[in-house]
Amino acid sequence: MRSTILVLSFFLSGCAVTTLMTMGKSLPTLEGEVGAPGLSATTVIHRDERGIPHIRAVTEADAAYAVGYAHAQDRLFQLEAGRRIMAGRLAEIVGPEVAEMDAFMASLNLKAEAEASLLALDIDTKVALAAYAAGVNAGARSLNGLPLELRLLGMDKWREDWTPADSLGALQLFSWTMSDSWGQELVAWEHRDRLDRDVIDAIFRTEPEGVASDAYWGKLRTAKTGPLTPRFRAFLDTLGDVNAPQASNAWVIGGARSVDGKPILANDTHLHRSLPSPFYVVDVAGGGRQAAGFTVPGLPFVAIGHNGALSWGLTNTSADYVDLAVVKRDGERGYILNGVSKTLEERSVSVKVKDEAARDVVTFHTEIGPVVSELGDSKDLLVMRWTALEIADRSADALRAISAMKTAAEAQTLATIPMAPSFTLTAADTQGDYLTQVLGSIPKRKAHSGRLPYPASEPEHGWDGVLTGLPGERAPKRGYVVTTNNAPSVDGKRHPLAAQMNGLFPLPWRAQRVAELIEATPLHNVTSVGVMQMDTLDLHAKARLPELLSGLNPTTDGAKRAMELLSAWDFNATVNSEAPLVWMEFQRQLVKLAVGERLGDQGTQMLLSATDPGDSLVDVAGGLAKLVPDRSATLRQALLNAWDTLILSHGPDSGAWDWGDAHVIRFTHPFADATGKLGLLNAGEFPWPGTNTTVSVGGVSWQDGWETQHIAAMRLIVPMSDPSKAEFILPPGNSGQPSSDNYQDQARAWARGDRLQLWTKDEDVLKHTANTLTLKPE
Repeated sequence: MRSTILVLSFFLSGCAVTTLMTMGKSLPTLEGEVGAPGLSATTVIHRDERGIPHIRAVTEADAAYAVGYAHAQDRLFQLEAGRRIMAGRLAEIVGPEVAEMDAFMASLNLKAEAEASLLALDIDTKVALAAYAAGVNAGARSLNGLPLELRLLGMDKWREDWTPADSLGALQLFSWTMSDSWGQELVAWEHRDRLDRDVIDAIFRTEPEGVASDAYWGKLRTAKTGPLTPRFRAFLDTLGDVNAPQASNAWVIGGARSVDGKPILANDTHLHRSLPSPFYVVDVAGGGRQAAGFTVPGLPFVAIGHNGALSWGLTNTSADYVDLAVVKRDGERGYILNGVSKTLEERSVSVKVKDEAARDVVTFHTEIGPVVSELGDSKDLLVMRWTALEIADRSADALRAISAMKTAAEAQTLATIPMAPSFTLTAADTQGDYLTQVLGSIPKRKAHSGRLPYPASEPEHGWDGVLTGLPGERAPKRGYVVTTNNAPSVDGKRHPLAAQMNGLFPLPWRAQRVAELIEATPLHNVTSVGVMQMDTLDLHAKARLPELLSGLNPTTDGAKRAMELLSAWDFNATVNSEAPLVWMEFQRQLVKLAVGERLGDQGTQMLLSATDPGDSLVDVAGGLAKLVPDRSATLRQALLNAWDTLILSHGPDSGAWDWGDAHVIRFTHPFADATGKLGLLNAGEFPWPGTNTTVSVGGVSWQDGWETQHIAAMRLIVPMSDPSKAEFILPPGNSGQPSSDNYQDQARAWARGDRLQLWTKDEDVLKHTANTLTLKPE
């Protein structure tokens, strides 16, 4: 989650300093025997040198309990912050800075949505979630003190029990952060008077196969909606940029291309840098099941990992399941939906605010979602539509089910389960089978593409259930599968459903590079796959730069120097190269020149926040020529502006410019980010190679300088010849407790590209055990 979620209202008072001096007070008990209320049988938690819990339980429920117990010991602040975000209750402990966002979140009533989803789950999943909740509460109450962060915010005890519905809230949060494309809808709507269909396509239609902007736009953009509500703007500000879809790489190399004749699965998820990590590694066994890998704090199930027979990874499908809709008003409190008059629902929420009186807020909702524009005297309303508000989400069923599956074919059946987030599953089994399969409930749109807000008052537009027959590919003849958030394909051809899943997918630079690397080596092993995960060749730059620079002939010294440097680049985005820095700044200056006059400063900044290097108007075929009168002159000016900007920011000696100096990754604690203090909570910084489009991702945004924002939040490699030899890394560490030895002990290894053994065999676990905690029923 972004650090702006936790804008703090306190300064380092004497009380806060005292709290910092007792930072170790919340360290958990990791050794010995403890009573565990709600447990049915003795359960053991072995922790290895890296703080990875290896849980051995008699029943599946007790195993889930122990996962909850371990999550509470190491990630209680993360659990509490996450559930408060989803419930709209951050202001209670943070202060008025987040009250507007709280009002929006509370009005969504996500807790009720989660409780409805809970009713739809299989009984065994409900039992596991209930046991997990009991484990969280027992683990929280076992601590000598609450985590430092909660104490700094004024909490002294674990007073409010964790519930199964809170666990489903973690899935809702994932669903939102994985959503794609709606940010471009928002840019188009906010600047609709200056963006006709041709201009929109010139700015956004980066995929040649992508869907053209909707024909109704010329009429719809004359609609009169009020400004965005301050609550919705606060929601956008605190839950990230309007273009923050979370990416990932995953691939399986089939047995015919591996040294040992069995598939090798690789997965690295690309998420916003965060401390602690969004994942938590466990090895958990109970009730005849064992799974090892990455859990999401808040849930007891292994989301990415293996069970000895099957390995699985997840990537963001880049599906579009959030829409903006425009409805006509019908009187003061009415609106037209699908040609029928409806009455707006008023929801009153009371937002508790730290050290202030509660704020009572009234919000308005339609049958398809919340109104996000001010009512005023506007003739139309802007509405946000999100699948998580409309379906009974059974993602938890899918996560539980896969841990017991033995074959890739079984895993493919998960595509029929209703899920609010959409993932692409990659799976491989010990029998040699492997596949990719899209999962999730993706809207089936009647007539609109999803690229632009749609006229929801008209019956011919809207959603018509969800897509079925979602794309998948199983053991193709080429001998491997790859998914990197790009459009789904089968046998090298774009899948027919791709256009309905998303009007525009991210460009397939990483997928193309992974395929090149697989085919460049006759037979692969874990080592060669690990090298692939750290590859920094930028195919985007390799494809675009020669085309952009061809025939420019710049006349100014700065533009000449920039062009010479870029022309000599080998397209490897290494830390000691200056060319990636010039390439990134060149793209940014080009975007600003192309749209600055049309959109103005504010609109340009909004566009920059809705696109990123590697997927912008720079990539639209013929787009630049439609936006500026003289393409060549604009390119020359962009080179000059980039050079001048870098001289100001990095000094006149271009030989001293290094990508790694600008492109640093900082593992900063959200409190340190928000206050500019508390640096002792941070977990190190490293010069980082790569770009948004390299396999080893180093994602940046136009808005945040060139510091690395999106990273491989985990890496996993599983050889299906022997899954017990799986290797992983989790930056910066498994613990979220700043005074723990495992808070940042994986950061340097991650930065080097190293991996750790994921122990699962009992003899290996015991050999590497650093602490053993025995939970006794109480």
